[in-house]
Amino acid sequence: AQHSATGRPLLANDMHLRLDNPSIFHEVHLVAPGIAVSGSSLPGAPCVVRGHNPDIAWGVTNARLDITDIYSEVIVPDASSPSGLATLQNGVPESIELVMETFTANINGSLMVVDNRPVLIVPRRSNGPLITAPEPGPLPGTLTALSVQSVGFGATRDPEGICAINRATNLDEFKAALQLVDFASQNFSYADRAGNIGYFVSGELPLREDLQNLSADLSPPFLIRNGYAGQGWIPLDTVPEVQATPFEILPFDEMPQVVNPPSGVIVNANNDHAGNTLDNNTLNDFRKNGGLLYLNWGGRNFSIRAGRVNEMIKQRLSTKDGKISYGQMKKMQADNLLSDARVLIPYILEAYDHASRAEAHPLLAAFISEPRISEAVERLRDWNFSTPTGIPEGYDAKQENDVAASVATTIYSTWRGTIVANSIDATLNALGLSGVPRPAKREEVVTALKHLLERDGVGESGLNFFNLPGLAEAAVRRDVVVLQSLSDALDLLASDAFAPALSHSVDQDDYRWGKLHRIVLRHPLGTVEPNFNLPPAFGFFPAPLVGLEGIPVDGGFETVDEAPPLDRNNVRVSDSDSFMFDVAPTGRFVARVGDKKIKAVTSLPGGESAVPGNRFSLNLLEPWLRNENFEMLRSYKRLRGEAASIQEYLPAAL
Repeated sequence: AQHSATGRPLLANDMHLRLDNPSIFHEVHLVAPGIAVSGSSLPGAPCVVRGHNPDIAWGVTNARLDITDIYSEVIVPDASSPSGLATLQNGVPESIELVMETFTANINGSLMVVDNRPVLIVPRRSNGPLITAPEPGPLPGTLTALSVQSVGFGATRDPEGICAINRATNLDEFKAALQLVDFASQNFSYADRAGNIGYFVSGELPLREDLQNLSADLSPPFLIRNGYAGQGWIPLDTVPEVQATPFEILPFDEMPQVVNPPSGVIVNANNDHAGNTLDNNTLNDFRKNGGLLYLNWGGRNFSIRAGRVNEMIKQRLSTKDGKISYGQMKKMQADNLLSDARVLIPYILEAYDHASRAEAHPLLAAFISEPRISEAVERLRDWNFSTPTGIPEGYDAKQENDVAASVATTIYSTWRGTIVANSIDATLNALGLSGVPRPAKREEVVTALKHLLERDGVGESGLNFFNLPGLAEAAVRRDVVVLQSLSDALDLLASDAFAPALSHSVDQDDYRWGKLHRIVLRHPLGTVEPNFNLPPAFGFFPAPLVGLEGIPVDGGFETVDEAPPLDRNNVRVSDSDSFMFDVAPTGRFVARVGDKKIKAVTSLPGGESAVPGNRFSLNLLEPWLRNENFEMLRSYKRLRGEAASIQEYLPAAL
């Protein structure tokens, strides 16, 4: 609050899920005994998932705690078991249960059984199923199969917890409500009229035997676990009243959280909760009362977006007035700067400068003779790292039409994909590892690439990922790979693969980002009839670019206004659809929490009706595309005054 223009808390939140038509979230203003709340909710969910009441405001994003394990079970025949099988636990058989799963479908207006199959259930694994068929085991007379266990396999009280949050009037009530959110592993941001701000991670995180006891056979929970002994969840004889999972869990006061930090600022963008994965080792932090503190497998061990948010806040606080306004908070949420480019482009510029030297290696110097390479390098050198569409048909938060920045975004983003293919993929393919899961996650592959560039291509394994026979000097190999990847990127942009968008053009001015960075909002019936999708929505919102699917928008890889590639696990590039995306903010939210009332705005992609042509099927789309918001109304008088229609439900007697 000490950093806001009003001296009161500001809270911004956006939830990233698949873009659907209609929007996956819908706006709710709920007034009932003990509750008065406005915000966004999901179809079928009670109360409001994210929003504010008269006293508090809160935001929600995915926290990704590791609450699911897979076990390799040792199975033996057991005539006393209903299924005829049992798992061995420390040599003692435990029955495997047998249940029948019946699947029905509506066929021609009649509900008919389409499948009826037996499922083997392991009671010890929270009644989790065997997910593979039993096959010969490691010991004579035994079988083996994989089972799965998850916090969500038992009854949980998440709906009750969400409704309790809706009713909370202060920090203590909010924290108590969070402890009823058992399965949903979420980051909760918080602000209240008393001036408090906070961050909490919800969900019940099971404690594993080997991690808690520091066993000699300790195993990372993200690998297949030993189901025979020593690596299970620690059972409880008596389950506390506030707990759903019948196993020991990380106590709430040990979960990642902070309230009113001295900095006056809290930032989270799906990044590491508490810094325990920043050293790439998720198994070397300890609980205060013993045992390892394990939260997740480390898949989000850093966040480019969180770093950019921190940077913008520090920049604003360093200005003359040193304050952040409500409007500036909304602008930060719409930021489209490509942060990874600022880290990696210096390697391109350095490689080109090295190639320009008189003493440069002939292979490196050859790139200087290509005018297109020189042009691309200068474009990258002059780039401000913004990611506008660069076309009049595009939608840009800043309403800019910076062609130079648009072209640079295209060239860099394509280069990022080609250098991954030329280094990481090429090396693994040469070793016969093309079928092995690769470090393909968005953050991980960029982290790996940065690491290789810093070390001239040599990874921790000792493998040389910039392996060019005949080139002895490591720095030269790095520079050649960097510039060859730029050449390959330009080849790709002019190729048949990109022809639908770029028409085989070799004129770099044609490489506008908006031609490639496009979205489609998928309708539930879109796989049967594509006209339901948005665009084209049966002609009510035609595709802005002739011959290309989707709507051109700004943003890109790990921008604050997130707009990642369509395949979220891949930064590689193959064709003109490689930069399309389908996950983005499905509900933006900014709240100014005053001492007397809370003012908030939001936005939704598309609309709340799935009926083509309905006035509420598209009314929110264009403002969302431009990062514009609408006010969340709580006054019944204003709601009635602005409502398009009102339906009242009264008892029959009235």
